[in-house]
Amino acid sequence: NGRRLQLDADRPDPRTPPWELALQLLRRVFTLTPDADDFDMASIFDQASALRHLPLSALENQTPKEAMVFFLNIHHALLQHALLLLGAPKKPAEIHAFASTISYDMLGDIFSLHEIATCVLRGSFYHQEYNAIHHAENQQTDDFGNTSENAPKVK
Repeated sequence: NGRRLQLDADRPDPRTPPWELALQLLRRVFTLTPDADDFDMASIFDQASALRHLPLSALENQTPKEAMVFFLNIHHALLQHALLLLGAPKKPAEIHAFASTISYDMLGDIFSLHEIATCVLRGSFYHQEYNAIHHAENQQTDDFGNTSENAPKVK
């Protein structure tokens, strides 16, 4: 998303939630074809360049679900954007290099496809699964199979 210098890139409207910016980019990317004209391709670059101005603090006021939607949409937009410009990797061995080098500058950092998928998306799912397992392991059951949370209260 380096079509424009950071000083030249349009700034996103601060009232627009980050997940909506990502959704707008994703919708725009999916309207393009590899033979799109220069104006349409430039509009994608401009929209992606605007992500540079999106601060990490913009995600602080979002729910975990909205933050997840943001990263899912960014991941899909970045993948489609790269496939439009570069085409798909030709060999299975090239997939890792492709995912590791394709990136967007946003939230004050550079995020590759690989980092978004493994650190953000899978990382979040892993922690949710771990917490559920950890919670289940720490529950006590009585002789009737009631957990400590739903066991009858004795007065």
